[in-house]
Amino acid sequence: MTPLGPWLIAATLRGALGLAAAHRGLVRGLLGERVEPPVPRTQPGLFGWRRAVLGDPASGGRSGRSSQRRH
Repeated sequence: MTPLGPWLIAATLRGALGLAAAHRGLVRGLLGERVEPPVPRTQPGLFGWRRAVLGDPASGGRSGRSSQRRH
């Protein structure tokens, strides 16, 4: 993994959260259902932002994978 890798992964995950927000809007508009957005995790600073995105269960980060494991 290059030094740029974690930054690209974090930016991609943040973009996926943006697409999820668009899909929540479609559900609200087409079906009349309200889907609550995930609670965003934040940490101060640029490295804190990256750590928060990579560890956010809503974006599929480390802690999110273990809870979605199929048994």
